Formats: sequence, structure tokens, C-alpha cells
Amino acid sequence: MRKLLYGYALAIRYIIRNNQWHKIFPRIILATCIQTVQRLTGSIISIRLFNRKKLFLFPGNEISSQFLYTDIPDKEEIQFLRNHTDKHTVFIDIGAHIGSYSVCLADKAMYSIAFEPHPVVVKWCRMNFLLNGMDEHYVHQIALSNKNGTVRFTTDRNQAQNHITVSKTKSIEVISMSLDAFVQNQNLSRKLSYVIKIDVEGEEMNVLKGARQFLQSYPIKGIVYESFGYDVDTIKGFLRKNGFTVQSLSGYNYSAVRN
Repeated sequence: MRKLLYGYALAIRYIIRNNQWHKIFPRIILATCIQTVQRLTGSIISIRLFNRKKLFLFPGNEISSQFLYTDIPDKEEIQFLRNHTDKHTVFIDIGAHIGSYSVCLADKAMYSIAFEPHPVVVKWCRMNFLLNGMDEHYVHQIALSNKNGTVRFTTDRNQAQNHITVSKTKSIEVISMSLDAFVQNQNLSRKLSYVIKIDVEGEEMNVLKGARQFLQSYPIKGIVYESFGYDVDTIKGFLRKNGFTVQSLSGYNYSAVRN
């Protein structure tokens, strides 16, 4: 009961922080009703987003819950990416989870390439691609990092904070690859532009190290990434050294654009 009440309090706080005052109470009622039904029945629902695309929401899933709590979660981040995206731009979604960012850019980007290591969550991501007529073959069950091989990955499909781990308890082995290796294998075009989102729960620096050649030699229009703790200055320094200007967006999220 205590855990349930704590979760409810966090949800209320999120709704208050991310909605205009006149939308707060309707949001609380809507989210409570839908999540109660989902918990009782295990049902998946779909909603229509601001860009007229649709998104499947999965019971007990944190990212899904955020789309019940407000119209556009991570509004500043999504708006930045949309502002730097056109029909000649490929969106690279690293740590895609259920594919919400890719769907939010589906009306702007030429296409999206999504990376999600979790074997269940990657299926959810593919479902959201298919729901919007996007090619699910661009969804890859790969943990991007700075090394090629395998890594162990935590297994909670309902959390947004799954991460690479050394523990064999409650973890699975997944394919690991650098973005540079992927770009070379797929022969991505230098005639297109690219925008990137990185949300990999502390592995952002390793992802960037594994993307050094891509960042230096491809037309990157913008990057959104999460960073906290000692990695903040390290990542800023790395991006600046590779020709980017870094700015804070919101909370622990940052943007980078080519100088």
C-alpha cells in the first residue's frame, strides 16, 4: 500500500508540473481511470498524439504513463528535435524504449532508426512503428556502446531505467555495437542529415565514444541526450572537441548543435 501511495504521489506531482492548471484535474481523473482498467485487465490502449500519429500505451510501463499524464512528455527535447528535422533527415533513436520519440518525429523525419536492447520492449517499439506505417525493420535489438560484442542488460520491461550491468542476476545478454560500426555496416548516406536522441541511463559517454567517426564526418543537425553526475562535464567536453555547442534543455537533458 505504501509503495502504491508513493507512486500515486509521484504521478500527481508529474501531472502538476507538466500541465496548465485547468488541465490538472481532468488529467488526474483520466490517468487514474485508464491505469486502473489496464492494471485489472492487462489491456493495451492507443492514443492520438499532437502530430496526429498514434502510440500504444502498455500497462505498468513508465513511458506509457507519462503520455497519460501530459500531452507531450519531454516537450523541450521533442520540440528541439522537430525543429532540426525535415524530410531529408534521419532520426536516430538510441534507447528508444516503446518508440515514443520516433513516433513524435514520424511526420517530420525521412525515417527513424531505433535501438532498444530489451527483448520485450523492442517488440513494443516495433508495434508502435507498425501502428504508424513505419518500417519495423529499422528497429534494432542492440545496446549501442563503444565496443562490439555482448553486454548484460537489466530485465525490467516496465521501467524506463533499464541499463547495462555486470550482474547476472535479473539480467540478460544482448548484442552490443558501436554506432560507427552500425553506420559502416548499413552504409548510411552522407547526403542525408541526422538528428540523434541518446537516453541510455549512464552509458551516454560510451555511446558517444563509439560514434566518434559518425559525429565528425556526417551532417549531424542536432543531438539530445541525458547526463547527470560526473559525466556532465565529460560529455560536454567531448562534444565541444568534436565541433558541437552544448546547451541545457531541461532537468538532466541537454542539446548539442554543430558549430
